[in-house]
Amino acid sequence: MGKVDNTLYTQVEKLVNEAACRRLLEAYTYAIDWQNWAGLKELFWADAEFDFGLWQGDREGFLPWVQALEEGYDRRLHHFASPRLSIGDDEGQGEVGALLFMRVQEDGTAFDEIMAGRYQLGFTRRGDEWRMSRLVFLMHGVQRLPATDNGGADFFADGLAPSHPRFSQPTL
Repeated sequence: MGKVDNTLYTQVEKLVNEAACRRLLEAYTYAIDWQNWAGLKELFWADAEFDFGLWQGDREGFLPWVQALEEGYDRRLHHFASPRLSIGDDEGQGEVGALLFMRVQEDGTAFDEIMAGRYQLGFTRRGDEWRMSRLVFLMHGVQRLPATDNGGADFFADGLAPSHPRFSQPTL
């Protein structure tokens, strides 16, 4: 048997850690879009810190705040660009640009809002598990447009929730 190449092991471990943090980012977008609040909770440590500018707090405050915000939309889609990550052995940080789509109703009229923003994130590994420990959202702007459809057809993403027949949230 030859010697184990520690350089290769270190490189593989770094890739595994980065992959775990990327999976957390992917799971975040799906949990929000599908209103999977139990799944969202599991992505963050209990002592995680949040800053959305108009709201700051901890995980226990974040969950009801984001649930009330997102349930006000008929549709939602969080789309992340490729994240820039710097992940160490047990701590990491990342930043990712985002485009968000929301269908809103105002006085019986539907509007589509497109928001551009940036997420800055902290990641922490405790034992063998990675979770997010910090989330900061920086908004670039919002564009409101008249809705282009009335919804209702099967191919529209209306009513996404864990009870939806097409719900599919893979576990991490």
